[in-house]
Amino acid sequence: MKTHHILGILWLALCSAVTISMLGWLRQLLSQSEFRLTPNLLLASFMFVAYLTGAIASLFLLRGAVWARTAVGIVAVLSVIACISQFIAMGRLSAFAGALGICALASLAPLLFPPRHVRSEE
Repeated sequence: MKTHHILGILWLALCSAVTISMLGWLRQLLSQSEFRLTPNLLLASFMFVAYLTGAIASLFLLRGAVWARTAVGIVAVLSVIACISQFIAMGRLSAFAGALGICALASLAPLLFPPRHVRSEE
C-alpha cells in the first residue's frame, strides 16, 4: 500500500469520528431555547467544518489527489494546535484527543513533505 492510501484511510476514520461526535454536540447546543453565539460555539463550528473538509479530502487522498494531501495536512496542523490548546487550557487530554494529536503529529511530515519533494543523498 502506498503512503497516501494509508494516510487517507487513517484520516477518513479520524475525521469521520470527530465530525459525527461534533455534529451531535453542535445539534444539542443549537437546539437550546436560550441560544447565544459565543466564541466557543464559533470555534467548535470552525473545527467541525475543518474536520468535515478533512473527511472529504481524505476520500480524494485515497485516489491520489495531490491537493488532498495539503488539505489533510492543514487539518493535521489544526488538530495538533487544538490538542496543545486543550492541554494548556484544561491541563489534561481525553484518550481520544491524545490519540488524535499523536496521529496528527506523526502524519504531518508525510502529508506536508511528500517523498518526491525531499532531496535524496545519492
